Amino acid sequence: MKGLRLALLAPLFMLACDDPKKPDPGATPSASVAATTTVPAAVSTTPPPPPPKKKEWKCTEGPNADFMGDAALETDVRLKLSKPKGTITVAELGKVASLNLTRAPVDELNPCILPKFTGLHDLLIGRGELEDLTPAGNLSSLLTLVVHDDHVADLKPISKLVHLDRLDVAHTLVKDLEPLRPLTELTELSLDSTQISDVTALAGLTKLQKLILANTTVKDLSPLKTLRNLTVLDISGTLATDYSMIPSPHMKVKM
Repeated sequence: MKGLRLALLAPLFMLACDDPKKPDPGATPSASVAATTTVPAAVSTTPPPPPPKKKEWKCTEGPNADFMGDAALETDVRLKLSKPKGTITVAELGKVASLNLTRAPVDELNPCILPKFTGLHDLLIGRGELEDLTPAGNLSSLLTLVVHDDHVADLKPISKLVHLDRLDVAHTLVKDLEPLRPLTELTELSLDSTQISDVTALAGLTKLQKLILANTTVKDLSPLKTLRNLTVLDISGTLATDYSMIPSPHMKVKM
């Protein structure tokens, strides 16, 4: 009988041993608790790195063209001149009517050689980190300029290209259209996915036939009422809701 009582008391004894002990109010916090304390991160005083310096161009004069390592430009020029090998002269550059620079990223325009394309009519620039259009600003014979998927924001450098017929600056950082006021010969203009919101500067471009404003924050279309030659208008993805100012009921409008 005594053995039976000991057998019954044994589990109760074991349970009592497993009960967690109450913490001692005066005890020092354990290392594991102290480790959970959040220590504020030190504020960095290191200044951000400066932006990368632009390439320094050292222009040289001479009868022969110096492409300065721009393989994409040289390849396209040789293609247009049908001259895969040999020296290319500056005089030959003046005979090139079009340049297609969309086959490789364009981060900068060569200010030494681009102005020598005095007979250039069409310039196509593809995706890259290009910001400055200044080297193209003196291409007075230019009729078509396409600049896609670049960091271009300022159109002032091309405000003198008064013979431009087609301008496409889609997917750039362009915001201000004031520099386009003098370009009254434009018949096609694409501003798709730019940062423009005001089209007042386009009111005087009365020869415009095709205008792309898609995916912009343009809301007021009233400046377009003077564009009587407009036949194609894309305002899809804009904030425009009043279409009463659209110049002609016969034009193709994409909303």
